Amino acid sequence: MPLVIQTEVEIEIEYLRDVVACADVGATFTYLEDDGDAVWKPRATTQSNVTYFNENLRAQSYRAAVTNRYAYALLTPGQKLVVSAAPGDVAWDLDLPLSVSYHLHEALANEIQTYGQDVLTKALKRKSPKGAALATCTISGYQVLDEAADLDQQPLSEWMMQGVGDASGVSSCVSAWRTADEVEVRTGQPRTLPADALPEIRYTQAEVLSKVDTNLTRLSRAGKIVKLLLRFK
Repeated sequence: MPLVIQTEVEIEIEYLRDVVACADVGATFTYLEDDGDAVWKPRATTQSNVTYFNENLRAQSYRAAVTNRYAYALLTPGQKLVVSAAPGDVAWDLDLPLSVSYHLHEALANEIQTYGQDVLTKALKRKSPKGAALATCTISGYQVLDEAADLDQQPLSEWMMQGVGDASGVSSCVSAWRTADEVEVRTGQPRTLPADALPEIRYTQAEVLSKVDTNLTRLSRAGKIVKLLLRFK
């Protein structure tokens, strides 16, 4: 049963199309699907469980990477889930640092995938040196946005690249990646995406960075976390 979502807060209106919401006939479960580019935090006013559908390793890897920052359910782009609560008891908040770090995770995963699907699978499962580095970089991207005092100082894609850092290895991301490079060499594993190449994702993953600037900048003007006060009609 499709749900009509309403709000009287003007800034929320443009976000309504990003999440599809439905309920079962008895209105005891709420289905949510993220059709946008942002990461949402579902919540319920009653005790409930979340069941993920169309699960994939990228989404699982991302949630595992940020679990120390947010250990609860997340609705990521393309994700579908069901909350075991009535629609009237369910809401979802948009989190900008989580959204940007998600796209950083995607950009790095895309780069790793160029070395082969099996290489990416091992990294996403943290069964390779680059797996831990990927998680570190994802958290680094989150922290940069979370600690930023004025997001209007530069485009969101620049904040995202700040999370990566430069080839000097000063950032936790590049440092972790360089350590993974050393492990690959020391253990005789195939070399994958060297740390010196990380700043180049600005160009090789230009489509992802453009998506961040085009589709998430409007959210930055509303603050780092948008708490949607939505009602079901």
